[in-house]
Amino acid sequence: MVNSEVIWPAYIKYGDAAELVFVSDELEWKVDADLSALRYEQGDFLVDSVGNTFHLDEMEDEHVCLSMRQVKLGNAEITQMIRDHFSTLGECCVAKISPRTIEECMRILRIDKES
Repeated sequence: MVNSEVIWPAYIKYGDAAELVFVSDELEWKVDADLSALRYEQGDFLVDSVGNTFHLDEMEDEHVCLSMRQVKLGNAEITQMIRDHFSTLGECCVAKISPRTIEECMRILRIDKES
């Protein structure tokens, strides 16, 4: 079940891991069982296009329920997550990644997914 407050695109952050998984839109979330039907660990969360964060730890009808957390992330936190993500992938010069907005952060993750 998707909370209508999610502003797509979004990405999944896996607990203490640096890996991020980009999710283009609600349709992708619903039809991709690896996203919406996976059992997530406590600490995993989804971040939407305006920095809202959502829990991924409850299931309903074999699908993950997205419920808003009390934490909203800013551009600085999201940029650091993106830098950590690319560093884990072995990319160089990650310190040069400096998006000015959360929208630009999402664009970087979209381009990475499509390449």
